[in-house]
Amino acid sequence: SIFPSEKKRISPIGKKSIYCFKCGSEVFTDKKSQAVTCQHCYNLNDLSNHKVKTLLGVNLETYGTLHLRKKGIIEISSIRVGNAVVQGKIKGDVNAMGTIEISKNGEIYGKITCRKLIVNKGGTFSGQVMMLNAEKAE
Repeated sequence: SIFPSEKKRISPIGKKSIYCFKCGSEVFTDKKSQAVTCQHCYNLNDLSNHKVKTLLGVNLETYGTLHLRKKGIIEISSIRVGNAVVQGKIKGDVNAMGTIEISKNGEIYGKITCRKLIVNKGGTFSGQVMMLNAEKAE
C-alpha cells in the first residue's frame, strides 16, 4: 500500500525512463504513453507495439514490441525496438533493448543486439550477436 505522504513524491512527468533514439538523452514518460517527445532534441520517440506483415526499406524505431507475423518479411537497414517476436523472416540488423525471440519458422539474417535471445526449435538465426548488459551502464 502507498502511504499518503509517498504519493506526493510521484513525478508528474512519468515513471518510465527511455533514451531518445536521436540524441540519447534520458526521457521520462508515463507507462501508458504511445509516444514521447524528447525535451532535448524534440525527436518523437515511438513507444507503441507494432504487428508487422511486410516492411521494406524503412527504419523502424519503437520502445514497444515488434511482432513479425508468420510468413512476414522485413528487409530494412535498421530495426530498433524494445522487444521483438519473430515468426517471419528478417534480413537486416535488429537492435532490441530487451528480448528477441525467434519462434518456430522465424528467421533472422544479420546482426542482433539484445539483452536476451531466445531461438525456439525450428527457428533460424545466421549472423552476429552482441549481448547487452542486464543493467544499463550509467
